[in-house]
Amino acid sequence: MLKRFRIVGLCLVAVMAVSAFGAVAAQATPVWVVPCHKVIAANKGLGAYEDSACSKLGGTKEFSKILLAGETVAVRSMGVGNFILKTANDTITCSGSAPHASEENTGTFYGGEPGTNSETITFYGCKGTAGGANGCTASTSSTNPGVIGPVNVNTFLAYPKGAFKGTAKALVGLVPAGTGNVFATFKLEGSCLGAGQSVTVEATGTEIGDAPETETASLLILKKPPTWGKKKCGLLGEAGKLVAGSFVVTKSGETAIEGALNAPATAITEGEVEVTAGVAKLVKCGLKTTGFFAETATESGVSKVEVSLTASPFTAIAFGWEV
Repeated sequence: MLKRFRIVGLCLVAVMAVSAFGAVAAQATPVWVVPCHKVIAANKGLGAYEDSACSKLGGTKEFSKILLAGETVAVRSMGVGNFILKTANDTITCSGSAPHASEENTGTFYGGEPGTNSETITFYGCKGTAGGANGCTASTSSTNPGVIGPVNVNTFLAYPKGAFKGTAKALVGLVPAGTGNVFATFKLEGSCLGAGQSVTVEATGTEIGDAPETETASLLILKKPPTWGKKKCGLLGEAGKLVAGSFVVTKSGETAIEGALNAPATAITEGEVEVTAGVAKLVKCGLKTTGFFAETATESGVSKVEVSLTASPFTAIAFGWEV
């Protein structure tokens, strides 16, 4: 009889251990991770911990390290080095213009599965070859030479292709938040070929919708995004951090105060997202330009990314992603 009680006791311990693990690792799609915090009222009991240090699992489950649905933090970024928009025949290089970096943005991280983000990006010090002639500025408005933007975008966390539920790397997909699938429009100005002509940058990848939409063969529905409507994916970057000023990929559960996003020169064109529980779907992302030059395009560059619990004052905290 005592032996039987011991076996039952061990089984109960095993079940409790599995349940505790599930409390912090139940999601199968990448989510944002921030310092331990008390969950909002709507998420009462949906956290993983009972204490403000997130050291004791279970109990009231009032505290969490995961940014849950309905929870937000502020985000900002700035380019580290140049941002480059490249086509077969033309290159637009944004190198910054004091006091501005090559790219700057502010926005909001949204909790949920997957973790998402909305932001407003501006590029500074932008010049182009415009078909081989140097000296063009690329500007959204002629009153601000060399400035492209502001550009409104939404982002979502994803997996690399073939690495569904993988913990080694997360991707960040970017979709336009403005009219249609347009990321930005700018005009070539100065003494160069095509001066006075406009160029539009558009997303050409998989169409992604929000929850009220019905999934089709050509329309993927993210599990819990903000309301986006239907937008095509334009760019996939790698989630990571800065180490001594250089980009390093982060793994699941790893956090850093100086996070980073890397859009490599060789574009990442495919990833995977979870649209229904446990099911991976391929997502393709790409860019094209229309107007003065109409070609397939790529964008590359590295941004330093920082997150704060409040937009003002902005105090950078450690953050990351987790599966």
